[in-house]
Amino acid sequence: MICSKSRKLWRTNEQNYFPACSTAHDHRSRGPGFRAGTRSSQHWPHSEQEAALLLQEGNLAFKNGKFADSARLLRRLVARYPSHAGIARTRHTLALSLLAIGKPKEAIPYLQKVIEIWGSSADGMRARLPLARAYLQANDPRAALIAVLEIRNAPVDIRSEALLLQSQAHLELRNNLKASRAVEEASLLLKDEQASEAEWIRLTLKHRECERLPSKGPLDEAQTLAQIERRGACLQEAILIATRVLTHSTDPGWLKKTKESLTSSVDRFLKACQNPPPPAEKRNRIELKKYRAELVFRLKSLCEKQVKNIIQILSSQESMLSEDRRNEIEEWKAAIENPRP
Repeated sequence: MICSKSRKLWRTNEQNYFPACSTAHDHRSRGPGFRAGTRSSQHWPHSEQEAALLLQEGNLAFKNGKFADSARLLRRLVARYPSHAGIARTRHTLALSLLAIGKPKEAIPYLQKVIEIWGSSADGMRARLPLARAYLQANDPRAALIAVLEIRNAPVDIRSEALLLQSQAHLELRNNLKASRAVEEASLLLKDEQASEAEWIRLTLKHRECERLPSKGPLDEAQTLAQIERRGACLQEAILIATRVLTHSTDPGWLKKTKESLTSSVDRFLKACQNPPPPAEKRNRIELKKYRAELVFRLKSLCEKQVKNIIQILSSQESMLSEDRRNEIEEWKAAIENPRP
């Protein structure tokens, strides 16, 4: 049983934990190789009381959103009591805590072990969802796709999340058509809290559609102007998708990703305006320089007009949003009007 003094030491400084109430006799009884103050877990006392305390406090920390504390406590429980009752559930909670603090690579082996134990049960199917998300966060979309495709006859309550993860994996693999099909299938089953994730996927797909313009090959001046104008119109459609994220999202993470995606797309649009494709007909160096200067001048005016239209669309949405979301719109507008150099 852990004495009160040692428990206090453990709770305040886990890494330097050693039972302060141990006696010299206790030290001698542990054998000639024992040194007081060692950190090796084999010299720490093990007890059902400590295991229960670790589980209780780790789960409480998780429930209260203190994921770093939860990860620390439950990791210790798993390491010291690998046969403790309900250890699979503990590993699962530990993995979710690690995901929440941005450590997906550390979460993956715990989830793999959980799935090995739970197999194809309903809990096993559900555990594949955070595993797929961990692989996505660890930049391994192929493994994420394999994990989510292993879900067969998924319960209805996780079907939409499985499809969203499938869509994101395809998105990372540049399989745009498959990503679009998966997100549209998911849209029929979406829960309210999943709407912003679906809209972010649609936004990313829209940006990719926009950035196919202008074409990479040579174009004459009229074609270049027409394609740049179409790209600007495409971006305006993307703006409407982005504002839907503002409407649906309660997660600041999706708002941040949407802002980054939107401003990056506008930046690339402005760079395309400054770097038009070569002309269709051959020109000498002097003619080419003159042509490019004149075209860039015309494109600058056209692109500035398109950016103003984007700002106007954002402004038109403000009246339909709450005050904090209006502030978010103002941040988006500022980022678009002051692009990165």
